Amino acid sequence: MQHLTKEEAREIIAKACGAQLEANGYELVDALWNRHRRGSTVQLFIHREGGATIGDCQKAHKMAQPLLQTEGILDERGSLEVATPGLDRPLRSPSDFRRAIGYAVILRRRKADSPDEEERLKGVVESVDENVLTLSDADGQLISTAMEAVIVGKFDI
Repeated sequence: MQHLTKEEAREIIAKACGAQLEANGYELVDALWNRHRRGSTVQLFIHREGGATIGDCQKAHKMAQPLLQTEGILDERGSLEVATPGLDRPLRSPSDFRRAIGYAVILRRRKADSPDEEERLKGVVESVDENVLTLSDADGQLISTAMEAVIVGKFDI
């Protein structure tokens, strides 16, 4: 397989095994693909309601490996790693922020009046849908942000 951007690799991997993982109760949070002389390495980061265990990672590995091999993403010399993303993972998508409801986060977003500039917000995630993320700041004020303006968030731990 040729050199791919992170987004292209993530999309191909999600198409290859995302539906199978989802059908078994796992969410594919992120996927990385690195090609090197000795083969390729695929890293899958999964989430399961209530948290994923080592056993969940092993089950997901068994499900994903043959699918990735069939698609040519993982060759015979390659390796597959399955893990949970952990608390230090970046929050980018609506589903990432839905898992963070009730938790304090730090958010980087584009300024509405100057999209080339960024600002940083801190608050507790109150609600999120496909288009809007709502935080409450330290004073209890609600701050709504368009998801398209969100650059990245992280848990404030």
